[in-house]
This record gives sequence, C-alpha cells and structure tokens, in this order.
Amino acid sequence: MTKIFCFLGLLFCGFTFAQNDNPYESIDRKMDALPQSDANSTQLVANYIVGNFQNQEDRIRAIYYWTSNTISYDVANMFKQRPNQKREERIERTLRTQKGVCADYVALFNELSEKVGIVAYEVNGYTKQDGNVVLLAHAWSVAKIEGKWFLFDPTWGSGYVNHNVFYKRLENKFFKSDPSDFILTHMPYDYIWELLDYPINNDEFYENKITSTLSNPVFCNYTNEINQLEELSSFDKKVLSAKRVKESGLKNQLIQEYYNLINTNIDVELKNDSARILMSISSEFATANAHYNEFINFRNHKFEPQISDAALLNMIQVPFDESVKCISDFNSIPNLSPENIAKNKKFANALLEFKKLVEVQKKFVDDYLAKPMADRPKMFLVIRRK
Repeated sequence: MTKIFCFLGLLFCGFTFAQNDNPYESIDRKMDALPQSDANSTQLVANYIVGNFQNQEDRIRAIYYWTSNTISYDVANMFKQRPNQKREERIERTLRTQKGVCADYVALFNELSEKVGIVAYEVNGYTKQDGNVVLLAHAWSVAKIEGKWFLFDPTWGSGYVNHNVFYKRLENKFFKSDPSDFILTHMPYDYIWELLDYPINNDEFYENKITSTLSNPVFCNYTNEINQLEELSSFDKKVLSAKRVKESGLKNQLIQEYYNLINTNIDVELKNDSARILMSISSEFATANAHYNEFINFRNHKFEPQISDAALLNMIQVPFDESVKCISDFNSIPNLSPENIAKNKKFANALLEFKKLVEVQKKFVDDYLAKPMADRPKMFLVIRRK
C-alpha cells in the first residue's frame, strides 16, 4: 500500500507574504507575551487566551497565531507519519519539541480551540502547487466562530520549506480563508469541508475549476451537514462520509486509500458493536440459565414451600421471556459478519435448545396450574415400568 504523507505545501523560494497592515497585531503581540512556562501545556495556553480575549474571533486568532508562530515544520519527519497516533501523544511531542507535521499542527490548533469553547474539526485531503496536484496527504482545520464555519491551515500559515529547510514566516492568508480562495489549493476528501454551496468534485479540482461545471450541480447545505455531526453516532458519521467521498470521485490513489480506510473503520466498528451485543446477550443468557435452574430446583422439591399460582407461573415465565429476548437480540445483530455467524453457531444453537427446555417446563406449569389442588401432587409421581 502506498504510504500517505502529510505535506507542508509551500516548497519554493520567493513566496510573497502579505504581512503589512496586520489587523491582528494587538492580538499577536499579546500572545507573544505568553509566559514561556505556560507554553508546554494546552490548558495553560487556553487559560491565558480566555483570560485575555473575550470573543471567539479574537480567541481563534490567538490560537492560530500562537500555533503557527510557535511550532516549526518538522522537515525530517515529513515522510514518517504516525497516522494512528493519539491526539494527546501528538500534542505532548509537538509542545516538547516545538516541531510537527500538518496533523500535529491541527491536533494542537483543535485542542486549544475546544479548550476555549470553539468547535473545531480536522479535515483531511490533498493539495495543489502552482496549479498542479501534489499527491501527498494534508490536514487542516475547520472551526465554528460566532455560528459560522471557517477554514484554517496553521501548517501553511507557519512558513515554507525550500531545499528541505523550513523558513518560519507567518501567513495570514490561511487564517479564516475564503472557501472560494481555499479551494484553489486545498481539496478535502469529503466535499462538505469545502464550505461551498455547490462543491466541486475531484475532476474539477484537477482541471483548476473553482465552481462546479456540472449541468445540475448539487447544492450542499454544509452548515446543516456539519452542525448535525454532533447528533450522529460515530458509525453514521463514517458511513455518510464514505458516501460523500465516493460521490466526489475516487480520482487518485490518496482518495482511494482514504475511502478504503473509512470502510475498514466501518467494518471494525461493526464487528466491535457485534461483539459488544454478543457479550450482552451472553450475560442475559447466563441470567436466564440462573432463573431456569432456580425453577428446576424448586420443581425438584415438588414446589415446596408452597407459593401462589401467580408466583409459580412467573417463576418459569421469566426465563422463558429471557430466552425469547436472547434469540431476538441475536437475530437482530446488524451486519453480523460471516466469520461471527460461523463462530457463534454453537451459541445460537444453545439459545434455541435452551428455549425448548424452558418451553417444556412452562407447559408442565400450565398443566399443573390447570388441575384442581388435590390432583396437583400426582404430577410429581414417577411411573416406573417393569
């Protein structure tokens, strides 16, 4: 499988940076005053930001500036990604070394955003240089400021690489970027993160289009789509994302691998869910067995000491209902894999056999309760054949 790499993007000299007339200068200078002793903790940095800036607009600027200005691009590890690394591990290493690749910048940016009360998501995709697609994976952020979604790339905002040397230079172009400008260089795998009413597909990105050329372009209410993410389960998020990725076209190997990764995660989640359900059914089955054995013990004592008819009926009805529920739950497990079906065939058979046993005892109780009180003891007599 081809490795997916994170990419800084600005790999050339002579890049023009618009640093004059910085409208955020007062915020930036305030972040320069952050005590160095606080710089190794996202919580302390977040506390400083909350204590000095009141609104989300200023806070997100403070986060963008501090992240992009503090962290240097880790050129040495550009092609040594850790795709499954936990966020906290990324952040710890990034703060300790003050170096990172795009996923590290994003992890730090999003962590700080969340700690100051701003919702932020990591976006994965690929990029373009001088109008040419670069087949190296990249990551950036989307954050919700005062009810509206904006694009941020703290990695590209931190500087540029030339001849494998990183040059730090803050770039404001990638702070709250206009989606129509951002799409010139950044293409997300999942089109809702374009933040465009009529998102382009991968073919159009390759052709340097910034608006959809389809005869009937599909409208995307990305605001609603993103806002609803919080209401969706992890599984549903993955399923819908995979659908959107496929709709945009599996144009290159990066997209195909990302699509395959989502589907692999979907399969894993399905299997994990199935395993959790099976464990729950197994626990319910053990309880049903305990109730059944309690009844059998009581029957072996000829229903002594005597209890009410209702209590006796309930004593066998409980394991019967539990057996029915276990079978129903087992048959309702969604997308149970063929391997799991084969592996749990004995368990399924055990559930059915148990239900038959309980049914026999339930019939005995029904017959017992249907008889006059005087005739009931006769049901315990064993007729021995000579």
